Amino acid sequence: MTEQQKAVITKEQARFLAHLELKSYAVKMDAIARANTELTFQSDYDREEFVKAVMADDWVIDTGHYLINVLAPLQEKGFITATTNNNPLSGEVVYTVTADVAKAALFTEVELGSIKALQPYVKTEFLIAEYDAIKRYGNVMDWLNDDGRGAGTVEESEPTFSDESAEADSGSEEPTVRHSKASFRIK
Repeated sequence: MTEQQKAVITKEQARFLAHLELKSYAVKMDAIARANTELTFQSDYDREEFVKAVMADDWVIDTGHYLINVLAPLQEKGFITATTNNNPLSGEVVYTVTADVAKAALFTEVELGSIKALQPYVKTEFLIAEYDAIKRYGNVMDWLNDDGRGAGTVEESEPTFSDESAEADSGSEEPTVRHSKASFRIK
């Protein structure tokens, strides 16, 4: 089954299926029956996708969020984080780079299109869907059980970068991220 043919389910549905061994038809039918009483489906399409996921024992979770891995072309981890500056009046967002996927900022497609500082990284080689990033770099069970994780809305501001392994070059007009593996210039 290719990635495009996999059933798309919600995080809640994946949490429901996480501890089930869907190896026999009896277990699969029981899971579908229990889901009808324990889960809420938004539409018939959602219900059909859930049934497809159970029957194939294979699915993807589309959260609508993406992470930016600035070191992806180098096959390394370097995720952008976004935090609000200490001055709450300015509301300035500070972008940093971290190897910890759990600390990475989540961005929607709308945010990716509107934040000018991130435009150099709004390319397929840097973007990774949230679920794919967790599967590859994190712990899926921890992520499924964590309802509080979320980046919230990120506002546009002038970027600054800091991290043990990445630092900003303040000597040039355009901010540059220097990492032990590469340098990136932000325009």
